[in-house]
Amino acid sequence: MTAASGVSSPHCSLLDEGAEAVIVTGEEDVVTRVKELTDGHGARVIFDPVGGPALAGLTGAAAPGGTVIIYGALSSEATTVPVWGLIFKSLTIRRYKVHELTTDVERRKAAVDWVLDGLARKTLRPVIDTVFPLEDIVGAHRRLESGSQVGKIPPTHRSRGGHGRVRRSAAYLQDGEERHG
Repeated sequence: MTAASGVSSPHCSLLDEGAEAVIVTGEEDVVTRVKELTDGHGARVIFDPVGGPALAGLTGAAAPGGTVIIYGALSSEATTVPVWGLIFKSLTIRRYKVHELTTDVERRKAAVDWVLDGLARKTLRPVIDTVFPLEDIVGAHRRLESGSQVGKIPPTHRSRGGHGRVRRSAAYLQDGEERHG
């Protein structure tokens, strides 16, 4: 599994979280680096929370027959689809939205059961960047705006804990075999 980050600061924590390699998208050419890491094959599955102009590069990094899953629109710029690249490589682009699960009772129950089971078995663990007391919600917002967090920034009631770094992680590109975790 290869992690991608727009900045180099979370590089070590991504490796600590299990990434085999990290591509710093602001400093490296994604297509070139993915090709290097996959012996020229490209990524079989790519998860994209950003969209925008970067989608063209991600499709360029995809393996023939690969899949790009768009699950967010963090870019404020228009997302353009490189049609010839899709056709030539036989790529699939699909979207994901959480409402596919939350509005379907059976799928929602299966998803909740899967998450609860993973938490109980400790195969799933939430990734927390920093916990802020509710009284310092402005500090939590500043941390979020900094863009340097890796993981969630939950506010908590004072009786449940204070302010402090807990853990770091990130989003991933899946470039080879299937992995869960």
